[in-house]
Amino acid sequence: MSEVKHTPGRWYAHYDREAGPGWDYFITAEPLGHMANEIAREVSSEANSSLIAAAPDLLEALRALVHVCDDPHGSESGKSLAFALGEILPAARAAISRAEGGRS
Repeated sequence: MSEVKHTPGRWYAHYDREAGPGWDYFITAEPLGHMANEIAREVSSEANSSLIAAAPDLLEALRALVHVCDDPHGSESGKSLAFALGEILPAARAAISRAEGGRS
């Protein structure tokens, strides 16, 4: 299976005061909200926009976790499981926070 090619993260959720009611959020690939870098438009809620914007961070954290679980003794990376998880867990927590509407 080939790797999916999505717009590289980090993505950002924005509020659009001009959009119709219920569809007033959009996602871009840069923080200023220029529509040229739009990922999604007419997102129905702040919660959905936060989750969509956090998708690249969540994917990266899951890939890192799977890599560590596939190599728990660190034979590839030279890092112990505890050390590797110490690096991964903060990034995973920050991604979850962003998905839940935080600004991490």
